[in-house]
Amino acid sequence: MDLVRVLNQNKELYNIEFDAGIEYQFRLLSMREYRLFNKFILGGIKPPIFIYEEVFNLCSLDAVGYLPDTLPIGYIITTGELIYHLSGSQDANQLLFDIAKERKENPDDSIFEHMRAVIITAVPRYTLYDIDNLTEKEFIKCFVIAENILSKMNPNFVRLDLKEIYDKLNDVEPVKAQVQKENIESLEQSLGYRKLEEARDLYRQEQPGTVTLSEAELAALDRAKRG
Repeated sequence: MDLVRVLNQNKELYNIEFDAGIEYQFRLLSMREYRLFNKFILGGIKPPIFIYEEVFNLCSLDAVGYLPDTLPIGYIITTGELIYHLSGSQDANQLLFDIAKERKENPDDSIFEHMRAVIITAVPRYTLYDIDNLTEKEFIKCFVIAENILSKMNPNFVRLDLKEIYDKLNDVEPVKAQVQKENIESLEQSLGYRKLEEARDLYRQEQPGTVTLSEAELAALDRAKRG
């Protein structure tokens, strides 16, 4: 298995294992390769089994020339067919489903997608493959530099609000806001009650007897005495 070749080709590694203990590692067809083989199959140029064998020979990461002659061809055909079907959409509906799947796996409001978009916008020479092959530290550094570039090019550019995201991820703001609200309500109730009691005490001192004034009148009296 040539893992170095996979990395150099910027290809994802796939694996298939059969019950007989036979397994193969392979890459998928590029869009150009897939379109070519798809035309062969749809056009009936060759029987599909021969196409699948060619697909296997092209995409297998194993040394095809050294496979034993006693190996049943069915394993190769099955693997080639799998590679073909994984490499492209066979109809328009499947294409739509694949797009929906990718949207779900790569939401446009995720931090990663935002960072990747900023990098590609600021430095167009970067490709998706370039970014995927960065280390995380390199990715973060490129993102910050890209933010610096865009902020100089456009004064209205808004940097990623790290505190806002941190608060949302850790539920800091909702809890803090609720606590503050409860504290304020408690304070207001306490102050309101105390002012009312002070007004009642003041009236009792100046007018002995039963308190008959309403709360509104007591509050007005309190304001007048304090004024």
